[in-house]
Amino acid sequence: MIFIFYSQIAKINQDGDNKNLVERIVCLSIPISIRAFMLAMVGGIFLAIIDDSISNLKNNYFLGRGYLLILQFLILLYFFKMLRHWMKKTSSPQTENPETISS
Repeated sequence: MIFIFYSQIAKINQDGDNKNLVERIVCLSIPISIRAFMLAMVGGIFLAIIDDSISNLKNNYFLGRGYLLILQFLILLYFFKMLRHWMKKTSSPQTENPETISS
């Protein structure tokens, strides 16, 4: 699955200016990873609260494991969606505004 996402990102870069693929992935991954980590922390705290209240009611052992896998999958999808979005913006050729050239 990750291979498919990275091949899509490489295709986006190739359709754009086809330059600096690795540098763009590394530079864009850092801020996106920080955001994804913050989302994972909030989601993990939420799942811990929910799991604690459910465990007290039903005497079940950690119902949140399934939810944790879903959370990890959603964070991964968020990461690749954002990487794809910003790769489109950074790899597209920049066109200059004719008004700013004549000034």
